[in-house]
Amino acid sequence: MVQVEEIIQRAADYEGIREELASLDFVPRTDQPDFALWDHPGLEIIVLIKMYTGGRYESYNIVTYADMQNVNR
Repeated sequence: MVQVEEIIQRAADYEGIREELASLDFVPRTDQPDFALWDHPGLEIIVLIKMYTGGRYESYNIVTYADMQNVNR
């Protein structure tokens, strides 16, 4: 997860983030101009990215499948 954080923080824009996540075998589940959700089933990691108009990321959250299972408990 640290590697994903570093990718997001050093990328100049979402296009750079998109390319690097894809190179790590993440799969885009939602890829909209203002919001993206990327999934890596093998690592059981979900990356949520919110973008400003123009493509720079506003915020992000990285969660594991286990984190998501505990949300409703």
